[in-house]
Amino acid sequence: MPGTVTFKLIQAVLDREGSLLGKFDPYCKVNVGQQKALTHVCKKGGASPEWGDQITFKKGDLKTCHLAVKDKSFIYNKVIGGFDINLEDLERECNKGRITKWYTICLKDKLVGQLQLEAFFEEDTIDISKPDLMDLNLDD
Repeated sequence: MPGTVTFKLIQAVLDREGSLLGKFDPYCKVNVGQQKALTHVCKKGGASPEWGDQITFKKGDLKTCHLAVKDKSFIYNKVIGGFDINLEDLERECNKGRITKWYTICLKDKLVGQLQLEAFFEEDTIDISKPDLMDLNLDD
């Protein structure tokens, strides 16, 4: 069903603090169809980053959202892991309002942590207080 999905990325628990270059500086990249958004970088977040960033997308008829946790680096941004969210399932779960849920983060089928997010789905509404000009009969 068309509408908007709002995610609040709360925190992650990762299986390690970082790489040889030091602690992770994690951020999240969220893709819903052609729409993309990034959280802020949690500097020196290591294995326990916290964000609190809120991201809103138009769902339309899209069925999947991909979320990647990445490490910001001066050399290159490395993927720590990621997961997909079935937006139709999420819409059903959000039917009773806002939900908070933990998702498993994987990299090449290996568990690398968990991410907690809050989600809210809102259906598109039609404003019936304004008549649609296409419905007016101009012959009267």
